[in-house]
Amino acid sequence: MNEHRTIIETLPGIAELWKKTKGNSAIRIAILDGPVDLHHHALKNANIISLDIPIKEDVRSSHGTFVSSLIFADHTSGIQGIAPNCSGMMKSIYHEDESGKLNSCSQSDIEQGILAALEQNVDIINISGGEQLNDGEQIISSLAHALEQCEEKGVLVVAATGNEGDNSIHVPASYPTVLAVGSMNNHGVPSTFSNWNKETTKPGLVAPGEDIIGAIPSGKNKKAIARGTSFSTALVSGVAALLASLQKQQGIEKNLLAVRQILLDSVTPCALEEGINCDRIMTGRLNITDAMTKIPNGAHSPIAPKNVSVAQIELTDKTALPSRAAIRTKPQNSLTLNTIKMKNETEIMPLSATIDHANSAVELAASPSAEEMAPSSQEIHEGVSPSVAEIAPSECSKVLPSEASATFNPAINSGGYPTFKNAQLINAIGQPSYDFATSNNLDTFTSLMKLWYENLPEGTLKDDLTNSPHDHKSMAAFLLYRTVGGFPNAFMASQLIWLLNMNSTPMYSISPNLANFSEPIYLILEQFLADNVGINSGIYSQYTTDLSSGKAKPKDPLPKGMFIRDKDQDDLMRMVLPGYVSGKSKLINGNYIISVTPVAYGLKDWTLNALVDSLKITEPEVKKQLTSILNRLYVSTLNKGQAPDDRALNYSLYNIVELSDIVKEVVTNKLQLSGYKIVPSKISRQNSISREVQLSFFDPENTNKASTTYAMQIDVSGVTPVMIGETQKWYAPISVTAL
Repeated sequence: MNEHRTIIETLPGIAELWKKTKGNSAIRIAILDGPVDLHHHALKNANIISLDIPIKEDVRSSHGTFVSSLIFADHTSGIQGIAPNCSGMMKSIYHEDESGKLNSCSQSDIEQGILAALEQNVDIINISGGEQLNDGEQIISSLAHALEQCEEKGVLVVAATGNEGDNSIHVPASYPTVLAVGSMNNHGVPSTFSNWNKETTKPGLVAPGEDIIGAIPSGKNKKAIARGTSFSTALVSGVAALLASLQKQQGIEKNLLAVRQILLDSVTPCALEEGINCDRIMTGRLNITDAMTKIPNGAHSPIAPKNVSVAQIELTDKTALPSRAAIRTKPQNSLTLNTIKMKNETEIMPLSATIDHANSAVELAASPSAEEMAPSSQEIHEGVSPSVAEIAPSECSKVLPSEASATFNPAINSGGYPTFKNAQLINAIGQPSYDFATSNNLDTFTSLMKLWYENLPEGTLKDDLTNSPHDHKSMAAFLLYRTVGGFPNAFMASQLIWLLNMNSTPMYSISPNLANFSEPIYLILEQFLADNVGINSGIYSQYTTDLSSGKAKPKDPLPKGMFIRDKDQDDLMRMVLPGYVSGKSKLINGNYIISVTPVAYGLKDWTLNALVDSLKITEPEVKKQLTSILNRLYVSTLNKGQAPDDRALNYSLYNIVELSDIVKEVVTNKLQLSGYKIVPSKISRQNSISREVQLSFFDPENTNKASTTYAMQIDVSGVTPVMIGETQKWYAPISVTAL
């Protein structure tokens, strides 16, 4: 039987701090986690409010309840919360399925949780979760902005470093202003599963994160033991709240940013003679006793050094973030714009006989069922089952289709509204492309296309095409080649990895991970590829049908408009990809890229010339002006289409021509684009995320004339954004900003 330690034994110094304070109700802590069982015996007396919209009473999670109990549990309940007298608010960003597994959330969900917490004037935000970023992946700009707001308002954000057990960038923990927390065991040795990040020299610390006792739902006095950086984070948030309470007790104005510096200044550092990798404990180990001494008995608080906040650092790129060291020194490269859907750091494993070990890098011990976890009023270390519910690490970089709960299948119910749970939404603009995934698959296409090309009748068609599978024009012609019996090669579309390229770089794969592709989706992708290389797919398919039936002669001139030989290279075809992040795809070069499962009704493509022609604009100068405006917008606003701001911007770009009042006024008055801005929408709708996209124009012939700004309200809470309200217009003094 394992011997379980009390929190007093686990956290040296906490008993002395409790003699001074167990918290102050004026100190407010926000828990961004799974739903919390506020009726649990350990939490029923806690001063916690929920910002969740009530769904049904039994919606709660073990993870959220466990984390909350570590901070707020009543000491008479058998679980000793670190700061039981502080106030709390909880906002669900994860949801637990029937088996007890936490479904993942997106960085946008964390952003929304932070903004909701700021509206409640909280002092500390506890985030026991995050996303491990790979090379080239970036924090989304809206989450970065939310974290900047926390810094500006003096709100301390405490976040887990993650449980992959490696040197990695993890957001939001790796963001410069966030206090990152890793895990150590009861002997001060960094936990094998705890992440760190040497490159950013982040001022984080480690705290106990193994054999931690907390509350779980499903009955009075239910308790469990778990390990993970999630729980280290909760303990540090609780200690920070006590230090802020002590500030108030000493007559000092609360200052959570000063508390952050106190925690970092008071750590027990790693010594080389310990024989461990000191990078793993970052700045050092949590030292409560020393931290207490740094709260003076007087009217002056030791203020953290006047580090430059992220919001004050002038960046050449709005998404390039300084490292933690850069707050004190200089900006450096990135975190940056983001990728995949995000997972909670850790999970309280379902207390049942069935445990899925598939994605666990930490071997899981068998857990007793909930019924076996008998209530106990004895000492905690005696009243808890000896079996340890160990924590499975986050596998954000290996998101599997089974990890998303799909209640909507476009192949079956194409007219319904998508309700895929917890998948990052995408609304991106780019060009279609493809990849072969393996050399064997490339060889297959090489063989089939060679045979197809050899069987083409000698004539003008053969002169325009090749047998190379790398030739996009010939690939489109191969897939769309039609005979009297149908499309003999169309089935090969499913053997390609379809891509969305940005600036000739693969950004997303278009993959049937969440739902099987129907034939129409493959046909759409084939047609998009044809459009991109200047093939009119309708004329081409009819011509090849006539060719196979003998109605057309091989050496006759090709139908007018079938191949656009003189395609304007500046008139790029663009497509919009709305969908859900659903994993990753491996390309033939060995690289992995994010997979997106699209929704068919949102797929569309266009060219600038086609958009301009649709407005029936015939004057050459006016066409040139509008083309210039649209080109500038597309080129200057290139983004991954993940954050709400970016999805809203992209929607406004490919729908701008539909706003004929804007377009006609702009071209009539010969205006040029001066800049754009995305802000939270003035229109607030329940359970939605809305943004206002502002496009500003100026008169290049009269720069003293006021600029004109058009504002569109866009709801991006669904996989396909929608415009809400009326387009607004106002004039302002000219301020031309280069995009």
